[in-house]
Parts: sequence; structure tokens; C-alpha cells
Amino acid sequence: MLRALRYDLGWRTYPIRGEDVRSWVDIPCQRWDPWTPEKVWELHGDVAENVLRRILTYQDIGGASERRITDAAKAIEHAGPAGEFTESITGDRRSLWKMGEAGTIGLKIALNELVERRTLNLEVRVLEFFWKKKEE
Repeated sequence: MLRALRYDLGWRTYPIRGEDVRSWVDIPCQRWDPWTPEKVWELHGDVAENVLRRILTYQDIGGASERRITDAAKAIEHAGPAGEFTESITGDRRSLWKMGEAGTIGLKIALNELVERRTLNLEVRVLEFFWKKKEE
């Protein structure tokens, strides 16, 4: 059972796009020797998304240069909406290390945008629900 995750080893994490539109995360287990890409802890759904966002935040704790942020924003714009960017960057099984700094910053921006969009959609649905109740 995975009880703790060292975020400083997060560069070896593999974010992968899942069937349910959410990501899942493969985290290498340090106890398996020799390690292969099949010997991982798999996290799915909301848990995977939260862990991935925390890993990306930890990796970016020192901040990023304006140039890196601009490069990440351009990569997102080039791919289309944030969901399409996450699909494109997680489509080929690459670790965060192999995505590079601009890729991980872009992934962090795109994931945060997707979470904000889902939150806003929930708020709209709540407001619509209360509005219909008031009309009744």
C-alpha cells in the first residue's frame, strides 16, 4: 500500500491520460529492484489528479522564469483547449523529467484550468438549481 510519496522523487512520475477523461499517475516503487515501467503504483481519478498537481507544485516551488511560462502558455495555445494539451502531453508515456520544465509548467497550468472549469460548472449548476427552486 502506498502511504506516503516523496515529492522530491516526483520527476519519475508518469502522468497518463485515462479513459474517464481524468489523468492517472504511475509512480515508480523504490522497493522493486530492478525497476521496470510496469512495476508502479497506479493512482486514478481525483486522487491521481490531486497527487499530480501537488507534485507539479512541489517541482515548481522555486518559481519559473517569464520565458518558461510564456513557452508553456504558447504550447497550450498551440494544442488548443487545456484538455487537448493534457491529452497531447500525457499521450506518450513520458515521465515528468522527460517532459522538461516547459512541459511540466504547461501541464500544471492546464490541470489547474481544468479544475477551475469543473468548479465553475458546479457553481453554475448549483445556482441553476436554486433558481429553479425559487421559481417553483
